[in-house]
Amino acid sequence: MIIGGGDVAMDCARSAVRLGAEKVMQCSLESEDTLPASQEEKEEAQEEGVQCYFGWGPDAILTEGGKVAGIRIRSVISVYNEQGRFDPEYGEETKEFGTDTVIMATGQRVEDVTGGILRQGPGGRYQVDKETLGTALENVFVAGDAAGGKIVVEAMALGRKAAISINRYLSGQDLRENRDFKKEGAYETQLNVPLPKGTEDIQRIHKNKRSAAERIQDFEPVDLGFGEEEAVREASRCLQCECRLCIKECVMMEQYGKCPKEVCESLLQGKNLDMKLAYSCNDCDSCTVVCPQELPVKEIFMESRKDFVYANGKQPPLQGHRAVKIHQELGFSSMYTAKVCGGGQDE
Repeated sequence: MIIGGGDVAMDCARSAVRLGAEKVMQCSLESEDTLPASQEEKEEAQEEGVQCYFGWGPDAILTEGGKVAGIRIRSVISVYNEQGRFDPEYGEETKEFGTDTVIMATGQRVEDVTGGILRQGPGGRYQVDKETLGTALENVFVAGDAAGGKIVVEAMALGRKAAISINRYLSGQDLRENRDFKKEGAYETQLNVPLPKGTEDIQRIHKNKRSAAERIQDFEPVDLGFGEEEAVREASRCLQCECRLCIKECVMMEQYGKCPKEVCESLLQGKNLDMKLAYSCNDCDSCTVVCPQELPVKEIFMESRKDFVYANGKQPPLQGHRAVKIHQELGFSSMYTAKVCGGGQDE
């Protein structure tokens, strides 16, 4: 019997199956709809024969001769009270099962390595400033599981946030000034973006998984991944609607399209390019700092400017735009003419 409803509990159950247990069960206080474990872990555990009891909690471990002989579980009415605190309420219904092993997989408590100097909250997590990750001690910062992270990627993000705070602290800077704490945390996705008109609604390719009967025999990967053709097809579903980090610094790009590729697409396909677009670019190259780094946006606009000038008889193509004439004049100025070392004035 595995007690717990998270991914680790499901991993324990699936490992027990692979290690030869005749029967593997799992119980959790949470209902199936509120289970902490991912949908994938839950479904694959059940495919492999794990018997799940969602909404049931351990009531008593039964022993015989000093050894585990069974377990009694009790129905759960609610997990949290009206104030949102963990306070399970149980019903009257019970079930008993014979079992020789009980595995607790209900989470771990953070070990206090400070000897009580730092205050701890639920689960032993240290009490920190949620934005700076600073503690009650001026020169101590906490990240990862100890600060409230639940999964690896959250721990990495918290580590980065703490590193920024530590760098500011050591540099004598204010820990909050000019920081966007929202962007330092989770990015709010835009999965409700409607399909642009004319876009083919390509369905997601289901994963290439080994059968349950085969995969319970070993600890080899369950998901075999995509072949090249499948990977390309799956990647083609991307609408490029999520990130937009490439244009967060560029006001001009925001006005002409959603991403550099879209803005430059007409030019790359040999079509017309809006002249104002090319001359709006200030040559900062910020749009490709993050991605797409392989798209030379700055060079494209600079070269297109030359084309516009030559197409207009080497004259400024935009009315009132004197920069071209000024640069042409400066090009022949003695201030901007290279000289050979030791040469005369005319050289």
